Amino acid sequence: MRKKAQGGDMMMIITFTFIVVVMGTLLAIGVGMFFGSEYDFREVDANILLYKIEKCIANENIDFSLSEKEFEKEFFEKCELNKNSTEKNFLVFISLGEDDKLKYKTGDEKLCALSERNEDFPLCKTGKIVKNVGEEQLTINLITGSDQKTRKKLT
Repeated sequence: MRKKAQGGDMMMIITFTFIVVVMGTLLAIGVGMFFGSEYDFREVDANILLYKIEKCIANENIDFSLSEKEFEKEFFEKCELNKNSTEKNFLVFISLGEDDKLKYKTGDEKLCALSERNEDFPLCKTGKIVKNVGEEQLTINLITGSDQKTRKKLT
């Protein structure tokens, strides 16, 4: 058998090996990105919720003299927030001076401080609104938090 001009076939193995290595690397990067670490949007969620609540309280006529249950109902109606979603994933504290008006999640503000040590606790943002109601000036303190993560790590 003659082996003349068969060296060209062996030259293609270099190109083939290069393509296989590139494809394997890209596949490994893609799988790593998909199954990699979770995304933490808690701070962004807390900021958005705080913005929505501040805007709602500033623009809507919410009656702060109502009882806690009536205030909660009016708050969710006028601010157009989904009560079920808020209950599962978010933390909302609204206080009028020293009096708590709405405490929507079990626990208190201490949960927010624990987020620095443990990622399973909600990450919180605070805000303050000064609103004139008639001749009275109300100071409304807001604390919003989110413990929602987009995806848990696969173990």
